[in-house]
Order: sequence, then C-alpha cells, then structure tokens
Amino acid sequence: MFSAFKGINRTNDYAFKRILGSEEGKEALVGFLNAVLKPPPGKELTTVELMDRELDPEYLLDRGARLDVLAKTAYGTLLNVEVQVTNRYDIDRRTLFYWALLYGSQLNAGQKFIDLRKTITINILGFNWFTGAEGRIEGKVEMAQEAICKYLEARFGEASLGLQKKVQLLNKLESLDQIMNKIYLAGSLDDARAIIEGMPGTKDLPEAASKSQGVF
Repeated sequence: MFSAFKGINRTNDYAFKRILGSEEGKEALVGFLNAVLKPPPGKELTTVELMDRELDPEYLLDRGARLDVLAKTAYGTLLNVEVQVTNRYDIDRRTLFYWALLYGSQLNAGQKFIDLRKTITINILGFNWFTGAEGRIEGKVEMAQEAICKYLEARFGEASLGLQKKVQLLNKLESLDQIMNKIYLAGSLDDARAIIEGMPGTKDLPEAASKSQGVF
C-alpha cells in the first residue's frame, strides 16, 4: 500500500516508527493494522509479535535490509510497515526486494515450502509516486499492482491450458490514506501519538473477536 502527504517530515517519520515499532506501542500497532487491513468483523487482529527488523540475505551481493516495523500474527502472517520520506525513484523495486527477502527468510534448512506464510508490506510515502495522481485515491491499488507486478512474472502449464499468474502484493489503501493524512499533519509527537492510540485496539474489540479464527 502506498500513500503520499505534503506534511510528512523527518520528525513525524521518526515519531511513527517510535510509536508503532516498540513494545509499548504494540496496542497502537494492532489498531493501526486493523484500520488499514480492514479484516471482516470478528476476524480482527488482537495481538502481534514484534520481530527482529534486520534481514541478512545469503546472496544478492550481501545486500541486507533494516525494516522500519516488522510483526508476526498468531497465524504466522508477516506484516512489514515501511516509511520512505525521500523519493529515490526506486520504491517499486525496493518494495519487491524487501518483500522477497522477508518472504524467503521464513524457511530454514529442512523446512518445506508449504510452511511459508502470507507476507504483507505497507508503504508510507512522503511523496507522490503515481505520476499525475496527486490527490487521487480511487485507482491507486490497480496502479500500484501494475507497477510492482511488471517486475514479477510466473507462468504455469497445465495440460494444454496456459496460465499466467501475477502475484497480488497490495490491499486497499483508502483507509491508509485517511489515517496517514491525520498522522503526518499532526503538529507534535503527542498529537501523533494521540491519533494512533485513538484507533481501535484489542481492548475495543468485541470479546468474540479474540476467540474467533483470524484471517491474517
């Protein structure tokens, strides 16, 4: 998911990572993820485990990565939240690179591919990545999918039927746009914290939600 805001600055960039990437901010992180991912009623996230943010690939020229926020759900889904302030004109490739490293890092020697779990990346941008799309919300999902998937192609053959499958990496971003617009226009760290902590967390979810099977 992607978003762009004129009010973003390095102070709020730091505040965002500080609030959502720490143990004391876990409740706020859960609320943020539920607000962005919009799981169906009764399937909301109730808790996440914060993970080591360092990725150390064994190849690819030893080009590692340090993620901003990395968490895992009770069902093993990996959730990565990235904040990019400066436009380096490579966010599409960067996103796919980080996602691939994270997805592949799940397996150790002897493990099977079926053990791989869903991996979700959420990107918060301080610039307009979509050419001519400033202020536009509808259509960004398709634009982002097209931009990412042009670097990824998989072909499968089944009897005489040829299939081409492009991986869907992104979810709806309307909620993310609205949330980040409030956060990055906050006048202070306290204001940003108040906005994030005001999102529904585990304590605000119906009791049944914590007992039901989730989707992430």
